[in-house]
Amino acid sequence: MRKVFLSIVTIALITALGITGCGTSAGSTACPTYTPYPTYTPYPTYTPPPSSAGPLWPSGSKDNVISWQDASQYYGQTMTVEGPVVKTYNSGKAVFLNFHEDYQDHFKAVVFPDDWGKFLDPPEKLFLGRLVRVTGLIEEYQGAPEIIVREPGQIEMAVDTSCPPCSPCPPCPPCSTTVPTQPLATPTQPSASPTPSSATPTLPSVTPTSPAAQATPAPTEVVVSWQDAAQHYGQVVTVEGRVVKTYNSGKVVFLNFHQDYRAYFKAVIFPDDWDKFPEPPEQLFLDKLVRVTGLVKEYEGAPEIIVEEPGQIEIVEE
Repeated sequence: MRKVFLSIVTIALITALGITGCGTSAGSTACPTYTPYPTYTPYPTYTPPPSSAGPLWPSGSKDNVISWQDASQYYGQTMTVEGPVVKTYNSGKAVFLNFHEDYQDHFKAVVFPDDWGKFLDPPEKLFLGRLVRVTGLIEEYQGAPEIIVREPGQIEMAVDTSCPPCSPCPPCPPCSTTVPTQPLATPTQPSASPTPSSATPTLPSVTPTSPAAQATPAPTEVVVSWQDAAQHYGQVVTVEGRVVKTYNSGKVVFLNFHQDYRAYFKAVIFPDDWDKFPEPPEQLFLDKLVRVTGLVKEYEGAPEIIVEEPGQIEIVEE
């Protein structure tokens, strides 16, 4: 009976006082809404810092690279010297690649005439204004350090990363008749074998001659006058004309097609190739009408072809 009484009193108090389940009066603010844990914020995405690797070099990194300003500290050592070629000069006896305007007292690279023809373009034009690395023995000459460059592989130019890579170059034209003959003959032989009954006697004669007929004109297909040689820079053509003047400087033989040889086409033969001819080239081709086949290059504003083999020159008329 007592328990019933206590229950009734408790209910009455709750009703009279308006107590809610949250322990607050009914007239006050309701129970606070549930606030979940804060949403997950992932770590910020990684943004790589700007590249500070510097210029790219085709051969990759090297351990023995020094600045051109420090070259004088390494006399007698084979090192790789890095710096910009700010000035060049061709004296006729040597090409100088200078790394300072005051070239006499600072590091330079030197290329002698016997090696000029090994480069795609004249060294004084090819490397001017470029950031390069020159590898070789550092020597002292007239109080300044220098490296003598005898091979193109001694000089490396930095790759310009400011523009996307260039598209691959098209394949070079064939340099001799033997190169295209082999691949061209290969597919024709299997195609002829399944049909022995059709013109059997003619197939053998056609198979070897058709590649030769296609390959032979390749180096001599374009025959131009010596006056028009400058229109074919960077092309392999055959230049025809009369050699009106020759000159052997002791370091190179010039076959000139005009009395004003400086401004007109010439053929050039370096000493390593003189002995390949039956007579000295300056005598053999003088006053002859000839055809010279090769890559037309620009040197000091005039076109020229470097002749390395006797087969590049044909005497058309004595």
